[in-house]
Amino acid sequence: CDWSSDVCSSDLWLRATGLDETAQFIDVLRGDMRMVGPRPLTPDDVRRFGYDGPEHDVRFSVPPGITGLAQVMGGRTIRASRRYDGLYLRATSARLDVELIGASFAMNLVGKQRARTLLRRVRRATRAS
Repeated sequence: CDWSSDVCSSDLWLRATGLDETAQFIDVLRGDMRMVGPRPLTPDDVRRFGYDGPEHDVRFSVPPGITGLAQVMGGRTIRASRRYDGLYLRATSARLDVELIGASFAMNLVGKQRARTLLRRVRRATRAS
């Protein structure tokens, strides 16, 4: 690890495999988080992303999650994340949570892009049948 840089190769590996999220399992065990839900935001993120209005109260009515629809589907923009968070909150179910946990696990095994490609193929195949 080159201590003069901000990121070490071990940090990159932890991030790439998703193992950097392991500490959040303690929060799940304590009941502060769920396995699935909208990602937690810092107070700075809330202000910066414009989540501080009353129209976003529903997003904060459920505990944040380690993974969620926005993470699995690749919500890279604020607009996409808001949309996916809203979809998740309207369609919340145990089945959806299990599917999102499975998809997140697959992403850690085979990589995010490969897993998303597989998810799209499965979705197309189920729509066609």
